[in-house]
Amino acid sequence: MKPISKIYLLRFLVVGSLKYTRRCAINCVKALIGRKLTFTHQEIFFRQYLRAGLRIRKVTCALYSSDEGAGFQAFSIMWTINFARTCGLTYVHTPFDRIGHADRPMREWIDAWEAHFNLGMGEVTARGDNRGIVNFWDGIWDLLPLFGVSIYDLTRAFDATIPEFRRKYYSNKSPRRNEVLIVGVHVRRGDITSSRPDRWTSTSLVAETVAKVRAVLDAHFTKYKICVFSEGDNADFAKLEAPGTEFFLDADPIWSMQEFIEADILIMSKSSFSYVSALISDGIKIYEPLEGYPPMSSWVMSDHDELWLRYGPNGDFDCAAFERQLLRHIEFRKSRSNIPPTTQRVSPNPI
Repeated sequence: MKPISKIYLLRFLVVGSLKYTRRCAINCVKALIGRKLTFTHQEIFFRQYLRAGLRIRKVTCALYSSDEGAGFQAFSIMWTINFARTCGLTYVHTPFDRIGHADRPMREWIDAWEAHFNLGMGEVTARGDNRGIVNFWDGIWDLLPLFGVSIYDLTRAFDATIPEFRRKYYSNKSPRRNEVLIVGVHVRRGDITSSRPDRWTSTSLVAETVAKVRAVLDAHFTKYKICVFSEGDNADFAKLEAPGTEFFLDADPIWSMQEFIEADILIMSKSSFSYVSALISDGIKIYEPLEGYPPMSSWVMSDHDELWLRYGPNGDFDCAAFERQLLRHIEFRKSRSNIPPTTQRVSPNPI
């Protein structure tokens, strides 16, 4: 187990005690006047740490009553597993409690995503009294310095855990070999508009990136199909229309993520939905920078199955690097020739 920083621990206990005492005093006043009691995530974590006897051995990730989507919540769990593995702690799995953007009754929705990722497979499950477990989600900004771990350390940990996440994902499904090379394109729309440039990419930029990918594929006489996934109307994506392109708009999200994961090439969006798909996928990924979602350095230099390229300001990327990865991926596809080719599954509502 990675040792805790004694200097930070002392500071954490002193500052945490003062803040928690102040919050309790405020809540006493609130209780007297009939108002709701409140605690911040850090204060909740401080209480958990005290209940654990000042010794952290088990961590979980519980986003209770969260309206965040499946991609964000799965990524949060992956971060927690990385932290536990890095620090020699036990990861305790807390199943999803609530997931945003539900398209079916909540119980069915969270059960479907739980079965989709299988992140709890082989892990201890949180049950009953969780007195000895701390919530990574509540205490992330205290846990990292307590154990002397940085975001960079957790990013590097993906080198070891990505194969683990893939094993979990495929524990109840089988990878497929596409009959022709599939280029999955995620265009984020719906809850994000052009007023959010940190999460929005124009259709024009996506079209330029797709055109450059097409050019490389055509130069190598590769048979391929472009599959565009998004929300909205056909007219919104006119710039992406071209022979060999299929549009899947407002399609089932679980099905869509599976298509991202199984695509030979994934053109990502500024989205945790894309990001988590790319972590599990063994195809080529063209990455658009997104704050809080760092590219994996090992993927950039990997062999046949992983690529993490950056968009440029005009939809550009390193075509030479992409071409090298494409040739390696084609050889990889040949090595999987023992897997029967599978025609892309029909979406519940393809356009």
